Amino acid sequence: MITSPAVIAFATDTVYGLGARFDDTAALSALYHLKNRSDDQPMQILVADRAMAATLVDLPDAQPLDAHTRIYPLRPGVQIDGRIVADGGVGVRMPDLAALRDYIQNIGVPLVASSANLHGLQPLRTVKAVREAFPAIPVVIAEDRLDGHPSQIWDMRAQPPKRLR
Repeated sequence: MITSPAVIAFATDTVYGLGARFDDTAALSALYHLKNRSDDQPMQILVADRAMAATLVDLPDAQPLDAHTRIYPLRPGVQIDGRIVADGGVGVRMPDLAALRDYIQNIGVPLVASSANLHGLQPLRTVKAVREAFPAIPVVIAEDRLDGHPSQIWDMRAQPPKRLR
């Protein structure tokens, strides 16, 4: 489990990711520093299920929630680290990988996450590459059958929804 302040590495359904508890400001700072990413570049939030996502964002019943990152409006009154919000929206993703969803469910809060790489470089696709690049970061879910394609990003606030990547 994640202890504070901690950044972890994990397999997703696409590439390896780095993440931290979304409610741990020190861990988020460590994650941004480790990624060499500026504070004005939001990261996505990984959730275990729709119920967890609905605590953070306005998630209409008919809207999808899956392995693609989808930007929804932040729920009114939700307090969240400003680095994760852009123009009132938050990128939310529910990974296909059951082991990752189970991990998030077990810690009880979403993960703020990004691909396992320095900002702007290619994401890492094997546990060996992650351990070599980030030797001090524990790998909590190891899997070497990743498809290697970064997830799509959709802005669900636009009508119709707009694909950003």
